[in-house]
Amino acid sequence: MEDDLIQFDMPTIPEFFKGRSIFITGATGFMGKVLVEKLLRSCPELDTIYLLLRPKKGHSVEERLDEFRNSQVFARLNEERPGASMGTQLVAVAGDVSEKGFGLSEQDRDTLVRHVSVFFHSAASVRFDDPIKKAVSLNLRGTYEAVQLAEQMQHLVVFLYVSTTYSNTTRFVTDEAVYPPAADWRLLLRMIDELDDDTLEIVTPKILGKLPNTYGFSKGLAESVVNDHRDTVPAIIFRPSIVCSSVQEPFPGWLDNLNGPAGLLIACGKGLIHSVFCNMDLISDFSPVDVAIKAMIVAAWKNGVRRSRAMQKEGSSSEPKSELITEDADDGRCSTTIPVYNCATSPVRNTTIGTVVTMAQELASEIPLNDCIWYPTGNTTTNRFRHTIVVFLMQILPACIIDGLLKIKGEKTRLLRMQRRIFLACHALEYYLNNAWSFPNNRFQRLLEEIPDCDKETFGSTIWEVDEREYFINCMRGARKYLLNEPEDTMPAAKRHIVKMYWLDKIVRYGLLALIVYALFSIFFGPSNIPNLPH
Repeated sequence: MEDDLIQFDMPTIPEFFKGRSIFITGATGFMGKVLVEKLLRSCPELDTIYLLLRPKKGHSVEERLDEFRNSQVFARLNEERPGASMGTQLVAVAGDVSEKGFGLSEQDRDTLVRHVSVFFHSAASVRFDDPIKKAVSLNLRGTYEAVQLAEQMQHLVVFLYVSTTYSNTTRFVTDEAVYPPAADWRLLLRMIDELDDDTLEIVTPKILGKLPNTYGFSKGLAESVVNDHRDTVPAIIFRPSIVCSSVQEPFPGWLDNLNGPAGLLIACGKGLIHSVFCNMDLISDFSPVDVAIKAMIVAAWKNGVRRSRAMQKEGSSSEPKSELITEDADDGRCSTTIPVYNCATSPVRNTTIGTVVTMAQELASEIPLNDCIWYPTGNTTTNRFRHTIVVFLMQILPACIIDGLLKIKGEKTRLLRMQRRIFLACHALEYYLNNAWSFPNNRFQRLLEEIPDCDKETFGSTIWEVDEREYFINCMRGARKYLLNEPEDTMPAAKRHIVKMYWLDKIVRYGLLALIVYALFSIFFGPSNIPNLPH
C-alpha cells in the first residue's frame, strides 16, 4: 500500500496543508513550538492552527497565546514574513489534556469537530519521576480523550500521536510496530479515578513490574489506546528518541528546556556535576528537534493523502480509517498495527555516550557558560563506589560549605537544594545511560526518501551528514543564547572566568594531594616511627 502513494499526481506538502485547519496539543512544549513555527513558515497557506492551551492562575488563554506569539522561536518566521506569528492563523482553545473531554466548551468542541482535518497530539509529561496518577492522567488519559475527540472530527484525514522510542524499554530491540501493553489501559484509567494517591503510590512498583518509570509505562499504554482505535481514527504513531537541540531550524542549536541531556550538559558546564554514572561505550540515540518535526509533517502528509483518497472512493466508509500493517514477526509485537515511525539516528549513525561527554568537556572552555561555580570536570564511571565518593566530595560537601557561608551572611541558601534536584535527575537518567537499545527505522528512512523532489530542501533531513563537532558547538551556543539568556558579548568575560576556575581547581586538587601525602608521610615516617639508634 505504501508504494501506491508514490504517484506523479501527489500534492506537494504545502499543497496538502493548503486551506486545512490543524489542531495541536502540547504546542507550548519544546517540540510543539517548533512544529507550529515550521507549519506557519513552510505551509503559509494553511487555514488555522488551533492550539489547546490550559488556563493558568491569573492568566487567560488569550494572554498565554499572546505570550506564545512573542516566543523567540518565531524570530525567523517574522523576519521572513513580518508579523506572521501575530496573524489570525493561530487560535487558542481553552482546555486541559488531563481532563475528561479535554475540558473543552461545547462551542470549541463543535468548532474543532467541524473544521479540523489534521490532528497532532504531542502533549505529554516527559518527567521520569512523575507519580503514576499524574503520568497516567497526562499521557494515557490525554491520549484516550484525544482519540475520542478525533473520532468525532468530520474531516479528519490524519491523527499523529507523538510517542517515544523508549515506550517499550524492556524490549532492547524495538521495531516500528506496536507491542502488547504492559497492563490493561482501561483498568488503569479506572484505578486513578477510584484509588487515592497513597494507595496508588504503594501499588506503583507492582504495576510497573520491570519497567523503570511511569513515563515509558504510560507512553506505551497510550500507543495501545491509539492502535485499539485504528478502525475509527486515521492514526499513526511517531516515535522520536531523545529530542535535542536543532540542527538548523528555526536556528542552529535551538532549545528551550532543561529536560534530558541538555540539563545534564548545562549542569556540567556550570561546574555543578563532576561525576556521571554511565557506560561511555553505549550508543547515544538522539533526534534533533527540527529533524523530528520535519519528519512528523512528512508523515502527516503521506498518511493524510492516503486517507483523503480513500475517503473519495465510493464505499470507503466501511474500510478501517487507519492503514493497517500486518507483518509476520516472532518478537512479541501485535500482529496487526498502524504505521509506526522510529525517528532514531543510531541505526545509521553510532555516536557513543563517551563521544558526547568528551565533546562537552572539550567545549567547556571553548564556549564557557557564565558564572560557573567551578571548573567543569565531569567524569564518567560504571563504578558505583567511585561515583558516590566523587559526588560527595565534589558536589555535596562544597554545596554544604557554600550554603553554610551564605547562611552566616544572612543570604538565601540554594546550592544544596540544587544538588538534590540534580541528584534526582541524574538518578532518573541512569537507567537510560547504562542500557543499550536498537531502534530499527526502515519505515522512517523510506518516509524521508518519499518526499517530493521540490520539497526535499524544505522538509528533508541531513542529520546523517552533519559534522558532530559543529552540531555540539551549536548546542552549547544555543544553550547560552536561548535557554540561559547569556548574550554573545558576555563570552570574553566567561572565558576569563573559566581560566580562573581552571587554576583554582588545579590549586585545590594539588593542595589536597599534598596534604594527603604529608599526612601519610607523618603517619609512616614521623618521629614516633623512627627506631631508636644505639649510642
